[in-house]
Amino acid sequence: MDLLAAVPNGSTELMCHARPLSRALAPGPHPSEESREHELEALVAPEVRQALERNGIELVNYGGLDL
Repeated sequence: MDLLAAVPNGSTELMCHARPLSRALAPGPHPSEESREHELEALVAPEVRQALERNGIELVNYGGLDL
């Protein structure tokens, strides 16, 4: 939430490796797999959507950038 409040005007890229936990991809517990699941949970949280709107942040894909 603090990161979203600090995003400057203009285009900003946020890179993450979010995905659901998959034992098929990484058998057994692995810290990076767990953090990827936490990233996914954060990205889809209603509070994050509200913070995006509150801070006037528009989500676009690469094709939506005005380059």
